[in-house]
Amino acid sequence: MNFSKIFKDGFQEHKEPFISIYFPLLLIGTVTYSSFLILPLAVLDAGGSTSQAAAVLGLKGFGMMLFDIPAGFLVSRIGSKMAMSVASFLLFSLFILYSFADSPFVFLSLALVHGFISALFLVGRMLYISDKYNFDLRGRVIAMLAGGLRLTALIGPIIGGIFAQAIGFEKTFLIGSLFLLVAFYIVSTKISDDKNRVKANFYTSYVRVAVDNSKVFLTAGLASVIFMLMRAARIVLIPLVGDHIGLSVTSIGFIVSLSAAIDLVLFYPAGVIMGRFGRRAGAIPSSLLFVFGLISLAFADTYFLLCLAAIVLGIANGLSTGITMMLGTDNAPSNNKGEFLGIWRLLTDGGSSLGPILASLSLALFPFNAGILIVGIACGFGAIFVFFGVEKNTDTERITDNV
Repeated sequence: MNFSKIFKDGFQEHKEPFISIYFPLLLIGTVTYSSFLILPLAVLDAGGSTSQAAAVLGLKGFGMMLFDIPAGFLVSRIGSKMAMSVASFLLFSLFILYSFADSPFVFLSLALVHGFISALFLVGRMLYISDKYNFDLRGRVIAMLAGGLRLTALIGPIIGGIFAQAIGFEKTFLIGSLFLLVAFYIVSTKISDDKNRVKANFYTSYVRVAVDNSKVFLTAGLASVIFMLMRAARIVLIPLVGDHIGLSVTSIGFIVSLSAAIDLVLFYPAGVIMGRFGRRAGAIPSSLLFVFGLISLAFADTYFLLCLAAIVLGIANGLSTGITMMLGTDNAPSNNKGEFLGIWRLLTDGGSSLGPILASLSLALFPFNAGILIVGIACGFGAIFVFFGVEKNTDTERITDNV
């Protein structure tokens, strides 16, 4: 096997997305994940309560869900490049406003707007990737994108914390705005313009997309919701199990980091596997490992067993790197693609919200271990939808027949 040729070919195929996709991701992702740390702390510093500090991130997520559908409609009309350019400039402006915010109410209001802007950027990026890259390369590009997000999730809070400690929240937000200004320049100058724009009524275009793609939403769409639910449940449950069995915060932190490290190592191999052998090659093993790992949490009563369960869940998450975005971009129709991706984003954002809710309800209604087990069993039924929802690719562009 000629590894030199493989490396050279891999470098060449990622050269264009590195400039247009990966580098802006690193800039925006680092600032975004740093804001997850400093926004709640800035609210407290401005005299807010702990509930207001917690609500600031919840409002950002709520804003994204509110704007997913309108963002899809807007992206179809202005194009992916314009959508990402406008969104990145608005993010730049937003962080300048964050730096001048002096009350919890202002922070909470800006966080809601932050969610609107993020929805516009994310739907625009999905449309660009769907239009730009073929089935095989798209899988690897999305896997690299997802790996980059994992990296920024690791370094963003560290960088944000260092700057906030050294120079204060206001200047940290201003430095973040400079990162976003660079991202705006790259997006507006390095991304090729797209011509696939449509003109239609908001209501009729969404009705058409929902009806024409109902099979996709009920199969691959539901599978994506299940994946997001399992991922979110994993994030919530590992620390809770660690606390339940009496582990220290440091020990729990190590276990969470171990799971995240395994996840990070697998992101690119997952993209290669799903690019060459189809999305099922990653989706089905991943969903089964998620179910096994979540059920194992119910029986993890020692540090070692919790480590093993966390490792299994890290492998599961790594093998499905980028799967929800892949399924969305693979199945997006040629017409009204923005509306389709807006609905897709709403589904996956909803899945992320359902995971903690399912865990919370189960733990409230049942004893701790039984509650954990019920979450795992419920996800097991979800894995059935994954098996039937992620179909074998019938040609080079589609996984599910949606036209």
